[in-house]
Amino acid sequence: MPPSDYEIGYFLTESDAQHNSNHLNPNNFTNSSNPQTIYVAIRDIHTGCLAYTSFNLVLNPVPDIVAPAPYEVCDDTTQDGSTTFDLTEFNDEVTQGNSNLIVSYHGTQADADSGENPIPTSYVNTNLNETLYIRVEDPDTGCYSTTILQLTVIETPPVNAEDIPPLNACED
Repeated sequence: MPPSDYEIGYFLTESDAQHNSNHLNPNNFTNSSNPQTIYVAIRDIHTGCLAYTSFNLVLNPVPDIVAPAPYEVCDDTTQDGSTTFDLTEFNDEVTQGNSNLIVSYHGTQADADSGENPIPTSYVNTNLNETLYIRVEDPDTGCYSTTILQLTVIETPPVNAEDIPPLNACED
């Protein structure tokens, strides 16, 4: 039967569920303990038959992370504004050394929130100033936190060997 064939009520006590009183609003509920038992009454709208159950509402903490300091580097030897970054260098700073957490880097906040489209940890920037989004997930709970990493590549001055005068000196 489709879910629309049932009325479902949520309650703080088994007695409230059985007496259909003091309904909880599942869209506006604040737990008072963790874990907290929630009681459920399910009524078939066609037959009027009732069933009761309960579940434990468990709120897991999100990982405690730190936003890394903005990272500035000089352009590498290509002098094209791009540099290769080893993003894993930021993992310990972000996770405060907690190696049990999973760290991934993303191009958008939406990708970080969904965990989709992680970028390679050997990353070549596409702009001189870029914001990357870091997702840190607890593999045991699936809970995650996000933060940003600001990358700045500073262009190195152009070098033309013909413009540099030779150094001439007399021997001592």
